[in-house]
Amino acid sequence: MEKLREILFLRAISGVGNARVSKFYLQYLLKNNEIDVLKDLVLASEAKADEDSVNQAIEISNKIYDEILDRSDLQVYTILDPEYPKKLNALGNKRPCIIYVKGDITVLDEKNIAIVGTRVPVENTAKKELSFVKATIERSERVIVSGLAAGCDTIAHKACIDSGGKTVAMLPCGFDHIVPEENKALCEEILATGGALISEYPPDTKATQYTFVERDAIIAALGDATLVMQCGMKSGTMHTVNAAAKMHRQIGVYNPGNNAIGDFSGNRYIIESKDGFSISDTEELGKFLESLRESEGTEEPVQMTIFDIMGD
Repeated sequence: MEKLREILFLRAISGVGNARVSKFYLQYLLKNNEIDVLKDLVLASEAKADEDSVNQAIEISNKIYDEILDRSDLQVYTILDPEYPKKLNALGNKRPCIIYVKGDITVLDEKNIAIVGTRVPVENTAKKELSFVKATIERSERVIVSGLAAGCDTIAHKACIDSGGKTVAMLPCGFDHIVPEENKALCEEILATGGALISEYPPDTKATQYTFVERDAIIAALGDATLVMQCGMKSGTMHTVNAAAKMHRQIGVYNPGNNAIGDFSGNRYIIESKDGFSISDTEELGKFLESLRESEGTEEPVQMTIFDIMGD
């Protein structure tokens, strides 16, 4: 938790996000500057900051810090800790300055694949996803990364556990406000089977539209590759796809054929415009997994900004 109190203070300042911390304040954090020094720096550097707002930020950050110290059910890492997941560095200055973890953080170092899609998949998609996850575990023993949302995410986590694999859930909220609520039991299963729950938010943080976008980009960064099961053009899944593409991660896409029932407009777009690897069955999935094995370690991930993530 290197410089946790100081980073919590900076993040409590209005207008100071992850990028501002990394691009400007990190140089000072590396010098082991304490809160009083940072307070003066903030007052001199942030247009919206005044004595009252800075003192309030100190109170807020101290409260969060003390609450974290009182909890034995989670681990906390900052960008200054050696345990901080290296894969998140692909996000560049937009990487989370702090991550909260339940479970074994070393699972993030294992080979994995992110599996994402709509919250309301059609029946055929759900069946295919079950077979794809099972085949992935059998053929590659990869960790399955997803976002705990209803639909495709939940199927990915549950199918992985049922197949004897380990899975990681990236949350759009703090641990005390799991969404959807019905997946609280699934969270316990993920931990009991050697997986992990990850969040960039303090435990008492509720999900918002923006935190879902940030979560989607982090899924892409954590994933060695991404497999899209079903999505429309306006689906939140496209945030993950755009981020993965900009980081030069390979993207596999379920191809249900031309006569499929349901909205697969996003799938078709990814195949046609994002060089998505078309996958219609487990045989083609096997070819995709083999292509990942052959390409891994041959290319440095591209760093990106939040504007890249939300583009296209």
